[in-house]
Amino acid sequence: MNLSSLTAAAKAEKGVDFGKIVMFGPPIASIAVSVLIVIFIVWPRFSDVMTLQKSNIILTENADKLEKKVTLLSSLDESKLKSQLIASVKLIPSDKEIFNFIGQIEQTRNSSGVAITNLSVGSVGQFGSGKADASGSAPAPPAPGAGDISITGANEVQMKLSVTSDYRSVMQFLNSVYALPRVVLIKDLSLSSAQSQISSSMTINALWAQLPTELASIEAPLSVLTKSQETIIENVEITGSSSNVSNVVPDVQTGRNDLFTPFQ
Repeated sequence: MNLSSLTAAAKAEKGVDFGKIVMFGPPIASIAVSVLIVIFIVWPRFSDVMTLQKSNIILTENADKLEKKVTLLSSLDESKLKSQLIASVKLIPSDKEIFNFIGQIEQTRNSSGVAITNLSVGSVGQFGSGKADASGSAPAPPAPGAGDISITGANEVQMKLSVTSDYRSVMQFLNSVYALPRVVLIKDLSLSSAQSQISSSMTINALWAQLPTELASIEAPLSVLTKSQETIIENVEITGSSSNVSNVVPDVQTGRNDLFTPFQ
């Protein structure tokens, strides 16, 4: 075997392999550089473009909402809004107004003819939240139907009182309380009779809410009054009452000392 020929052949093969590497090296380097450019330059720019497109879509939707909001605001009657605001403050004052609340109950007492035998007033806490007041006692849960009142951040001032009168006067007093321009809830109502007189004890919670200190976001949707809310506000504007509760009291059987005894 000729060792010199084998060595020459091995060198020739190495030369051919190196030549292949030199020949394919530039394309491979170009591909590698292209991949690096795509990873570090093109892809971030593409992501920025996609994010910008999403932002443009959101801005377009917000602009459409603002245009609709401007159209709705321009269609509102300024004088009507002012009158609704005045009526709304009567429904839910911006402070407790305890003495005004007592005055309203006193006027209701005078118009119905009942005699108030006991009266006490205090704060309760936030409406329907179960938040305790300063004394540490949590308020009772809202009465059935009270949860239908959609009021955010409203608080309650509580009055406990006892009245004595005949049946007709007590019923007229309750109707008049429900017709007050201020939103009130009557709870813990109890009745007892002695001869021709009826004694009643109850708890009356009146709602109040502080005025907002900050304006809402310009993109916040407008709150549209429901039909029932508009009816309540119109009642306060026109009649000064929050409801159309009738003061007509149904007749009851007379001639008996105790109205609650079973019929014979």
